[in-house]
Amino acid sequence: MPRFVFLPLLLLGTLAACDSTDPLKEPADLFEIHLWEMFEDDTVQLVLDGRAVFEGVVSSDPLLGLAKIVPADILEGQHRLAVFVDGVFTNDTTFSVQDTLFVGITYDPTVPRVRFYFPDTQPVYF
Repeated sequence: MPRFVFLPLLLLGTLAACDSTDPLKEPADLFEIHLWEMFEDDTVQLVLDGRAVFEGVVSSDPLLGLAKIVPADILEGQHRLAVFVDGVFTNDTTFSVQDTLFVGITYDPTVPRVRFYFPDTQPVYF
């Protein structure tokens, strides 16, 4: 194989093998965390890959089923999202940005625990 073809292919293979902390990874075009149902004046903290991306008091709108949309800067690759409600760890999940660009979160205050959902398309609220 000629050198001028082999080197670009080698470089492309190297970039594809990098993990999400690699500075050569591309930022995701859009990544959002949607806080959905059952939040009622709850203090929510979202920790993405060890850094807080949101902390605030939220309440779900019963007509929309939505409390808050939190955009976050994120790179392609594997990530971990942890959720704290009223200062208590409620759940965490790992996901790949290649698989999803939206994470939906519902809250069950009787447990207390959150559930994660990964919709294929961007949710629409009316």
